[in-house]
Amino acid sequence: MINNVLYEKIRAGKIIQQVVNAHSTLVQFQTASVQGKQRQFAWVNVSFALLQSTIDPASGKRTERLDQDPASGQSRLHHMVVLLVRVPLQDQGANAPMGGTGWLVNTYALDPQGLSVIATNSSV
Repeated sequence: MINNVLYEKIRAGKIIQQVVNAHSTLVQFQTASVQGKQRQFAWVNVSFALLQSTIDPASGKRTERLDQDPASGQSRLHHMVVLLVRVPLQDQGANAPMGGTGWLVNTYALDPQGLSVIATNSSV
């Protein structure tokens, strides 16, 4: 059975979220052998604040504010770590994903404790 708690919270609260003040930074770059092919990987950290628009159940009015840490009351700074893999254009084929940019998302994590591990499967 699927847990729909988050979905129901967003649907019932009519929550709208938007990333604001996003900044990306290259954290690490590495070349590794995956399934016999040399691949380049780049870990990118994207820090951002999250603007949330919700409906107040008491008044029915929409309010907007930055996501806050309940303990401190301060705006929370989120981090999404994205692991990109370089796929040479000649390996991408006629209908290349992302328009043939050459970089594809390998994996990602929101507010992780460390860097993501390279996901190795037949699509990499």
